[in-house]
Amino acid sequence: MKVDFRSAVSNSWKFATNAKRFVLMTASLLVLISIILVSLLSLGKGITGDVAQIFQYGIGLVIVIIIGALYFVFIDGTFVHNYSSKGTLSKSAGYIKSRYLTLLLAMILTGIIGSAFEFFAKLFPSIAGAVISFIFSITLAIIFYFVKQEVIIGKKGVINSLEGSYNIFRKNVSAVILTLIVSAIISLLIIFVSAIPLAIAAIGPILSVMQGASIAAALSSVNIVLLSIGGIILIAGFSLASLVSIGINTDIYAQLRKKKK
Repeated sequence: MKVDFRSAVSNSWKFATNAKRFVLMTASLLVLISIILVSLLSLGKGITGDVAQIFQYGIGLVIVIIIGALYFVFIDGTFVHNYSSKGTLSKSAGYIKSRYLTLLLAMILTGIIGSAFEFFAKLFPSIAGAVISFIFSITLAIIFYFVKQEVIIGKKGVINSLEGSYNIFRKNVSAVILTLIVSAIISLLIIFVSAIPLAIAAIGPILSVMQGASIAAALSSVNIVLLSIGGIILIAGFSLASLVSIGINTDIYAQLRKKKK
């Protein structure tokens, strides 16, 4: 089924470059990454202690990552609804609260299905297993590509959202595959460009290590200010890429859903 990718990309770019949305997504990522980094540093310090201390720090890190993932599911769902509703972010956040458990369970079930296929792939020899695992991963990603939209916009339950996403794929195979490709290419391009400042800031120390300098000596030559700025720009790039991807996927979903009707 033919879809309007030009319109989807254009609308998604306008959606992603809105100041409020961009700032909220960037701030959310900054907070999550900062918390995880602090936890990692704490874990690193804990390695010098006894086993019980290391275990304690490890458990703490896992808890932080889980909380971060739960929060990001909420943020991601908020932006999916916001793209569809064109309302305020606060209204979208309020709506997601009522759909959050269903959305989370749908994501978990999708992950369980993926893990089951991964386990099956490991029953084969290494090369064959890797190929089978790759094929399964891509296939499941495409089949369940619109699960979030089915839960949030289609207002479907856990099982029905997976079934609905599969039906969209079954009836629009080429459109769904193209949506994944277009979304991935644009997102990766944005991330690549935003990573350039960080790469420039880090290239000196990396070359020093490659030429035989110690890691400590290389780190001492790092320009912390430039490295920090590069890191923030990269996070901003991830934010922009995420919003554009959400917009494209939700726009195409709406087109396919409308034509289905």
